[in-house]
Amino acid sequence: MPQPVKKPSQTKTGPYVLAALLCEKVLREADGVVSAIRIADKIIQTAAAPGAPDEMAPFVMTNLTLLIVVKADRAQGRHVVSIVPTLPDGTTLPAAETPIELQRGSGGVNVVVPLALPISATGVYWFDVALRGPRTRGAGRLTARVPLEVVFQRTPVATIVSS
Repeated sequence: MPQPVKKPSQTKTGPYVLAALLCEKVLREADGVVSAIRIADKIIQTAAAPGAPDEMAPFVMTNLTLLIVVKADRAQGRHVVSIVPTLPDGTTLPAAETPIELQRGSGGVNVVVPLALPISATGVYWFDVALRGPRTRGAGRLTARVPLEVVFQRTPVATIVSS
């Protein structure tokens, strides 16, 4: 005799990541609504000058914000959102952790993280988002991966030479 299939609401308790994305700015309105402005997953670093370098110079990216929207469902209490950046060569940077407090129901928490990430190579940078609850040990449950592709574009500038 076949076993009854459990509905998702009977097997999962939350919390859930509703959104995880990179954008230029997060607006928080007086009524609590957030807006992600200029969502991005790629940046193009350019060099446009006579004698522009063939390779990208290292820089610190400060114009992007990571927005993570967490919904509670049946989860409650103190949880930790952990963000682990991974460089294009596979090197992982230390985790940034933010504690959040959840109440049961459809409500949740918006985690807004302005980035200050040193960029030294082109390629895809990943931000792994994990949730750790009151009874979770270790790194937590991976809930989202957010990519950021860094591209270098060299644009030679023509010089005018008079004869």
